[in-house]
Amino acid sequence: MQRNMSGSLSGAIDEMLSGSVAGNVRFETPQGSSNYNDLTNKPSINDVELSGNKTTSDLGLFSGNYDDLANKPTIPDAPTVMIGASSQNDGSSGYVPQPQAGDEDKILNGAGQWVSAPTGQINYSTDEQIIGKWIDGTNLYRKVYTGLDFTPIYNTWSNIITNLPQNFKNLIKVDLIINTGSNGYNDLSASGLEITHSISENAIRIESNQSANIRPINIFAIIYTKTTD
Repeated sequence: MQRNMSGSLSGAIDEMLSGSVAGNVRFETPQGSSNYNDLTNKPSINDVELSGNKTTSDLGLFSGNYDDLANKPTIPDAPTVMIGASSQNDGSSGYVPQPQAGDEDKILNGAGQWVSAPTGQINYSTDEQIIGKWIDGTNLYRKVYTGLDFTPIYNTWSNIITNLPQNFKNLIKVDLIINTGSNGYNDLSASGLEITHSISENAIRIESNQSANIRPINIFAIIYTKTTD
């Protein structure tokens, strides 16, 4: 016979021990489990229940691999050497081109070339120089040839310069220094010479239009344009 008890547990036990409670007394305890997977309301990470053998990927956690990161920083491509502009084309930004030995007093121009800094003076050099602009906006170059000891021939065209500058296009002007013997040197205006150039022969040609007093040419300066501008 089962009896409902309204008193405390300790009172019921006392009654049973004193013999005042008839029959058997049964106490029911909550049933438990030692298996985690049998639990309800288990904890979770990123809305993923923590049960079984979950990986960091299953739980939405960082795997430790850099490639798995989102929104990784990007490294821009390494710049190249700048490309100079021309009268027809824009240049592009980049590293400054490397100056060579002897360029310590030169400046970098918009064409991407190391050139002599303007000083307000006319500088003649056996190195090619940019000295200004031609009427079409292209660069004007000047180069001096020395030690020629070239004697023009009357009424005959002869090559005086056969190693024209690279990418030579048009001959704009010529300055000659002519050895006149004991009297020193004269320029082209007093020479009685005619000058042309031949692209096919990659040469500058000269003839004398006078038969007497022909003197050797020692220095030859040319102003010209180039095909690359």
